[in-house]
Amino acid sequence: MSTRLRKIILGVGLCLTIAGFLILGILSFLRPSPGRTNFLILGIAGENHEGSDLTDTLIFVSVDNQTGKTLLLSLPRDIWI
Repeated sequence: MSTRLRKIILGVGLCLTIAGFLILGILSFLRPSPGRTNFLILGIAGENHEGSDLTDTLIFVSVDNQTGKTLLLSLPRDIWI
């Protein structure tokens, strides 16, 4: 295996590992816990076009009831890359 291919594989593996840890950290806020209020905001684009009733905005909101600190997490509607 060439050195270049090894570097690519190592880089991709490192990126996936870091992304996994970040996602797990974010997901810890999604679990129900006392003292937090969680809700989901959904939005639509409006009328007079194809798919006007489809949700195009999803935002997860978590509020700490004691401090008032708020976490907003915007979720992509489509995950096509």
